[in-house]
Amino acid sequence: MQTKNPFSVIHRAVWLAILFIASSASSYTIYADEGFAEIIDAQFVRYDPDYHTHYKQYGARLDALASTLAELEAQGRRLYCSKQIFLEAKWLHRYTAHWDKLDDKLKRLELSFEDQDQDFANRQLPTTGLWGACYEAEFMGMGASVDALGAL
Repeated sequence: MQTKNPFSVIHRAVWLAILFIASSASSYTIYADEGFAEIIDAQFVRYDPDYHTHYKQYGARLDALASTLAELEAQGRRLYCSKQIFLEAKWLHRYTAHWDKLDDKLKRLELSFEDQDQDFANRQLPTTGLWGACYEAEFMGMGASVDALGAL
């Protein structure tokens, strides 16, 4: 079995991030005067006619879990995995309409609060060489790896 070279994966992620930022910046200036946010909102509603209802319901649930996460961290708990699950849930909520995936992520977040030892999620994975063990979205794990390498 051949393993991926983590540095080539990270190299690719960095280039993708640069291209995304560059294209996003130029796209935003083109559409800023044309109601870009309204165009995006209309597409979400087209995909899911109940988009606004779902967005509010899941947003309230996400906010409640964010409060719980903050309270537990204020008590001194190191919730690396919970935080990664939360950040991915936040991304799913803000930038997708995949409510089934978000619902699953929020259930996993609630369960993660029970895990007292989450230090594993703050270490490099021996299988891939990447960081961010609790991320499922590959780009989020790449971001965690770039941050960790920067800290080194």
